[in-house]
Amino acid sequence: MSNELSANEVIKIVQELKALERRFGGEKGLINHLIQISENLNNQNKDIDNSKKELGDLFQKLQDSKNIELQIETLKLDFVGKKEFDDLTQLVKYMNGFKSFMIQKSDEINNAYIKLNKLWFEEDDVLKRIEHLENNLLSKILWGGIGIGTLLTITIIAIARYFL
Repeated sequence: MSNELSANEVIKIVQELKALERRFGGEKGLINHLIQISENLNNQNKDIDNSKKELGDLFQKLQDSKNIELQIETLKLDFVGKKEFDDLTQLVKYMNGFKSFMIQKSDEINNAYIKLNKLWFEEDDVLKRIEHLENNLLSKILWGGIGIGTLLTITIIAIARYFL
C-alpha cells in the first residue's frame, strides 16, 4: 500500500477543506459553531435539571394527593351534602389530571435527553471529520515533500555527473 498521493487526491482534500471553510465561515466559524453546540448542550442540561426538580416536586405533590385520597377513603363519612361530594369529585379529577401532567413532563425530559444525545453525536462527527482531514492532509504533504526532495536530489546528482 503506497502512502504517496496522486494529484487528484490532493486536489480532492484541498477542495473538501475549502468546502468546510465556506460552510463554517473559516476556522473561527467552525470554532463558533462548536461553541454554540456546547452552549446548547449546557442549556439543555440546565433545562433537564430544572425539569428533574419540577418532576420531584410534582411527585411529592402526587404523593401528598395520594395521602389525601387515602385519608378520605379511611374516613367513615356520613352522608355528605352535594357541595362536599362535588369537591371530592373535583379533587379526584385533579389527581387524574396530575397523572397526565406527570406523563407529559416525563416525555419532555426524555425528548430533551434524545436531543442532547443527537447534539453530542453531531459535535463528535464534526470533530472526527476535522481530525481525519488534518491527519490525511499532513501525511499527504509530508509524502509529497519527500517525493519532491528525492526527485530534486536525483536531478542534481544527474546534472552534476553530466557536467563533471
